[in-house]
Amino acid sequence: MKLKKISFYTYNIPLTQPLNMKGYLHTERKGLIVELVDEMDNRGYGDAAPFAGLHQETISDIVKESGEVSMHLYKMDMNNLPLKLEKIVSPSLQFALDWAFLDLTAGSKDTIPAYFLNKESPPQIMINALLAGAADEMIESAKSLKQQDPAFVKIKVANQEVQQDIALVQEINTIFEGQVKLRLDANRSWSLEQAIRFATGVIDCNIEFIEEPVSDPFEQQTVYENSGIRFALDESLTQCSIEDIKGMTGISAFIIKPSVFGSISFIKSWIDFANVMNANVIFSSVFESSIGLWSIAQMAAAYGNNTAHGLNTYRWLKQDIITPSFTPINFQISLPQENIPFILNKELLKPLMV
Repeated sequence: MKLKKISFYTYNIPLTQPLNMKGYLHTERKGLIVELVDEMDNRGYGDAAPFAGLHQETISDIVKESGEVSMHLYKMDMNNLPLKLEKIVSPSLQFALDWAFLDLTAGSKDTIPAYFLNKESPPQIMINALLAGAADEMIESAKSLKQQDPAFVKIKVANQEVQQDIALVQEINTIFEGQVKLRLDANRSWSLEQAIRFATGVIDCNIEFIEEPVSDPFEQQTVYENSGIRFALDESLTQCSIEDIKGMTGISAFIIKPSVFGSISFIKSWIDFANVMNANVIFSSVFESSIGLWSIAQMAAAYGNNTAHGLNTYRWLKQDIITPSFTPINFQISLPQENIPFILNKELLKPLMV
């Protein structure tokens, strides 16, 4: 299989409300769409959307890289996956290219990427609800969410005093009558003493895990040993090796953000290791467009166990660049049953000359 056409488009989507993440205030989401077309007019799409605070690269970096790799891509034999580029590119662009080629390959075989990766992929995946912002806003949101009957709710903590966070989680647990699994994300904000104090204060709540309670990955096990509450690894997965993590106890889940990991083959190595560690694999987005969300959802279907995934970020995007858009219903998203190319909203996409 040879490529007939490679197109790159940039986008700039306003957010429905300002987003304060990792010390950066975001009011819009910028990214780069990859569109590949083969000689049979099959199409594949990928989304590269570096996020300040998570990625080292910027949108300017990946725009430059896309021009540098495009001629090399035309010469490659697309029958040989995974994609191996002679030039090393940033993780967000690497994942976008990998996924676009996978999407193209699946389409050429009259299937979708999820079933190409795993014939036993379920037709739907679950998505966890997300509570973030000021404490009083989260309480009101939790009351509204209860009517929608979510199975998993992720709560952003560590934005106030530890005792206030304990009270917040206890109140949310009460609102859901202890029937909803709570996932707590501290973004590595606590000291070890604070993390232990928090964890022991919410022992009676229905906690599935605390995600990255402290900055030192190896201290997370200490939090577990003092509270019995298991933890999830996120940033630690790209900073530690498999050998580093092998001896840890108390791990509940690996949080995988594909655009941060880069290549699909690298992601797969961590998925295989998670299975060895008997840990859930939870796929998470970084406020990508619907193209990025669809790719992560399909990877979650293929590899993500029977759990809910962190794809609730679609609610922050004021506009969409494709049809069909990524729109979960009742915290579930159904996979497309055939590989139909997206309809691109060209009014929101700016062609990139490479």
